[in-house]
Amino acid sequence: MITGTEIDMRFRRSETLAPDLWEELELVRRVLRGRGLAGVSDMYVDGFGHVSKVINQKGAFIVSGAGTCVARELDGRLYSKINSIDLEVLRVDAEGRIDPPWESILMGALHSTRRDIRAVICTRNEVAFEKIPHIGYKDSTLLETVSYIRGLSKEILDSGFVGLNSIPDLVLAFGTMLDSTVVRLLDKADMKMA
Repeated sequence: MITGTEIDMRFRRSETLAPDLWEELELVRRVLRGRGLAGVSDMYVDGFGHVSKVINQKGAFIVSGAGTCVARELDGRLYSKINSIDLEVLRVDAEGRIDPPWESILMGALHSTRRDIRAVICTRNEVAFEKIPHIGYKDSTLLETVSYIRGLSKEILDSGFVGLNSIPDLVLAFGTMLDSTVVRLLDKADMKMA
């Protein structure tokens, strides 16, 4: 996690999320896990790799829950719904059966930057990281990083990728559709769809 800024997580336990909200995300997460772009690693204590998609016109989105990267399969209990994020003070209003990951702040910043960004994948991959533009500094706080994301140039937003200098292999892939975002990410990581 990027240090230096506290997140005000306002999480409300709710019913298990309906399948129509999370099934597409789970299919993508399985592809990423099969390619080593989500899951467990000796390098990351809690695992890595989260996916999100916007679900309504207000910008609410679904994201794989905190600590779920190590699970082989997820269901509606292991996804969180982010109702809103105040990016100025890092306040998150979320619900579900499991807390959202801290990366949901980064995803929320991207979702709010442009209305057509409907899908975000957050992963760790050195090959893809070396091929994409980077933002921030090695010691950037989370609030500073959010500011950098919100100020991304049109060129970077159009590319659909950004890396964070504060986390040397973290890749954010984003786009209008989840499936095309996965395909572009696999290409950047020198992997192909099966």
